[in-house]
Amino acid sequence: MAKEWYYSQNGQRHGPVSSADLKQLAASGKLHPTDHVWKEGMDKWAAARSVKGLFPPGGAPVATKAPPPPLPARKPPHLVESIEVADAEPGHAIAERPARADGPLGWAAAFWRRSSTPAKIGIVGGGAAGVLLLGTVLVFVSVALFGRSGGDAKVNRS
Repeated sequence: MAKEWYYSQNGQRHGPVSSADLKQLAASGKLHPTDHVWKEGMDKWAAARSVKGLFPPGGAPVATKAPPPPLPARKPPHLVESIEVADAEPGHAIAERPARADGPLGWAAAFWRRSSTPAKIGIVGGGAAGVLLLGTVLVFVSVALFGRSGGDAKVNRS
């Protein structure tokens, strides 16, 4: 078992506790097989009964409890509602920073933090292409409206 465990009971998160302390909680009946546990390296909370060696084998099946509370703030990866960041490793800036919409441009900053690198390249590249296209159109329109002024124009000096 890992050195630091977190466990949840009745919607309350507890921990970190050592492996020995977790086993003692289970042996004393304070930790139930339906309570949820988590340690670093796990993707999500798991029922305590799924941890090998925590409870004696052959225990009676027990009804499943409600899902556990959110993961601890720093040890587990940060969970941001309705956003999946598949490429971000734990400790990566995008996985650690929740999206916020405070301040005058907070919504834009939150969008930019959530966007993947290819999306950012597309946004910046599309903006640059739009500026070039607009400049080209303005040149053609100005030539069409005002004509060309160049060295081949004849000047009447009479």
